[in-house]
Amino acid sequence: RTLASALIRDPGCRKRAVRSGGFGAMLLLTAETRNPEVKLAASTTCACFAREPNVVAKLQTLDADLQTNARAMAGCLAVSLERSSPRTHHEKKRDRDTARAVSASMAGMIRAAVRRASRAGKKAATVHDQKPAFANTTTTTTPIPTATLSQMVAHAHALSVSSRVLVGEMQVAASFGVLAAIAEDRTTCERAVRLGDRPQTPPPFTETEMETHQREAFQARKEGREFVAPVRVKAIWDPKLSVLETCAKTLCKGSSKGNR
Repeated sequence: RTLASALIRDPGCRKRAVRSGGFGAMLLLTAETRNPEVKLAASTTCACFAREPNVVAKLQTLDADLQTNARAMAGCLAVSLERSSPRTHHEKKRDRDTARAVSASMAGMIRAAVRRASRAGKKAATVHDQKPAFANTTTTTTPIPTATLSQMVAHAHALSVSSRVLVGEMQVAASFGVLAAIAEDRTTCERAVRLGDRPQTPPPFTETEMETHQREAFQARKEGREFVAPVRVKAIWDPKLSVLETCAKTLCKGSSKGNR
């Protein structure tokens, strides 16, 4: 906690701390420790690190760190929605502060990943005769994996529709801060929004496919087998992956609360 307090006040200290290589270790501690007080202190420290996205963008372990922090967010969500064991006011506040800090870390890391990809794209556009070392770089122009985007949207949706007895308003706001970080990059924002697209109605079978099915049915009857005609079913729409649906539900919930 002392380290986190110093990092909040001193940007130079934050930069040196990130470069020292302790960022990934602190994220791992946040995700794996079972001591809630240690988890709070570690997550708060990581949130301070993430205030320097330009420095975090230079980390070689950024992709792995994103996955580690996503695990930490999933753990915080599970704790927030736990109903079986009653918690004291202090425990609720501690868990909510931890969840807010973990979300703040994710928002900063997403900004860092996007800036890293942007720099890589600009470099690739200006370097016509690429050297082998640059051509084989691991930096990608798709900064955030689709699975991570899905988890962030589902995380915000789960908090937005949950009872405010279990989750606090600032915890919900922090999760939307992650979505705001995603929205800062147009391409990444489009990918996140496309996750919530309603499934399209599948096309009907072609004449050739119908003839194939008839031949298979005839062959099955000839051999005494049961033939089940293939069908195309429209996929079920999952509102948990819709950014627009999540925002709409949150706004409606806030509006109804204000009216009361």
